[in-house]
Amino acid sequence: MLRRLMLRHPPANNQRATALFISLGHYDSLLGRVKKSLAERAKILNAALRTHAPSLSFTPLRGGSSAWVQGPAGMDSGLLAKLAEKQGILIEPGELFFHQPPVPCPYFRLGFASTPTDKIAEGIKRLAPLVNQARL
Repeated sequence: MLRRLMLRHPPANNQRATALFISLGHYDSLLGRVKKSLAERAKILNAALRTHAPSLSFTPLRGGSSAWVQGPAGMDSGLLAKLAEKQGILIEPGELFFHQPPVPCPYFRLGFASTPTDKIAEGIKRLAPLVNQARL
């Protein structure tokens, strides 16, 4: 009850700054830059997966900031994540996203929103040989 009375809304100066940011068109401009950046990264990731990792299945990206990838039968994404981390590549194992994950779980998520464009293809190139090592 006390918290509700003390923190009823964001501070007025934050609200005014946000309103000014939006009214001057900066928010729309920011969204345009983010959309363009993510589209460029997605295009690079699509091409890198096709070129360097043909054993991986994925739906071509048309938006978003990450890709769902399926490895070949018998591949364990948890093991792949551990092997990849040793190479400086971070992926999210798929079993975290399932109520009852398949065993082994061949699914993983590749985030690319904060990955520099010049690092995406190289990362996939280095990830590809680890897929075979992650088979159980």
